[in-house]
Amino acid sequence: MSKFRIESPFKELPNDILWNHYDNEYGYLIVKDKVILDIGADVGTTADYWLQHGAKKIYAVEGEQTHYKQLLINIKNQKWEDVVKAEEMIVCNKNQFVYLLNKYHADIVKIDCEGCEQFWLETDDKTMSIPNVYLIEFHKQAFFERGTDRLQLLGYKLEKLVKVNYGVYVALYNKESVIND
Repeated sequence: MSKFRIESPFKELPNDILWNHYDNEYGYLIVKDKVILDIGADVGTTADYWLQHGAKKIYAVEGEQTHYKQLLINIKNQKWEDVVKAEEMIVCNKNQFVYLLNKYHADIVKIDCEGCEQFWLETDDKTMSIPNVYLIEFHKQAFFERGTDRLQLLGYKLEKLVKVNYGVYVALYNKESVIND
């Protein structure tokens, strides 16, 4: 397993480099037989990656219209209709997070939508506690600090932190260990 089955929207990054990037950001996470809510799903590259690592079902939320249209094409072309469900939404307020978390009740929630993590931070404790695992790409240090403090109060532990670049961090929080050693 080391190749995307779909074309990446990131033309400047060859698929093998992007795959290695995903290995660094997500490769330690055990997704086998898990349901994943992927907020910021782009054209389905993360869905492709996780399906190849055994994910059971993926709810892919994407707000950028060009990416969403390509996501639908990729789902159809790859015959993923039974395992990847797409929803078009720009997540730009806390009510949308409340809606998504309550609707999908996923085991793992991945958030990567450039700044939307500020709205996730506004959700109520009960809703925020729904998933067992969060994988969040924080685009501001303050959001990372607030998110870590809040999740720790709710019983999550910061299990892994990957510095991507330019002050961007991918943080894995969980209620139980979910990484490969």
